[in-house]
Amino acid sequence: MLTIYIDADGCAVKDAIYKVAERHKLPVFVVANKPIQIPLSPRIQMQVVSGGFDAADDWIVETAGVGDIVITTDILMADRCLKKQTR
Repeated sequence: MLTIYIDADGCAVKDAIYKVAERHKLPVFVVANKPIQIPLSPRIQMQVVSGGFDAADDWIVETAGVGDIVITTDILMADRCLKKQTR
């Protein structure tokens, strides 16, 4: 199943992503170094990673699969994801 991954540390469009994901019944992983508030939904999960440099980026790149959607403003991370054929 297609999954959405959000690099949440600087994402300004999380609310819009949540609405689209609910409309299309897509699972969402919100990934950050510390917990942030997310909507109560069985489709939306918070993934807290260690505080290491680029830990959230690394988790998303390792976990996302071909065709999954990754939302980030980090160009280097986006390049890594595209090499894995994520969207």
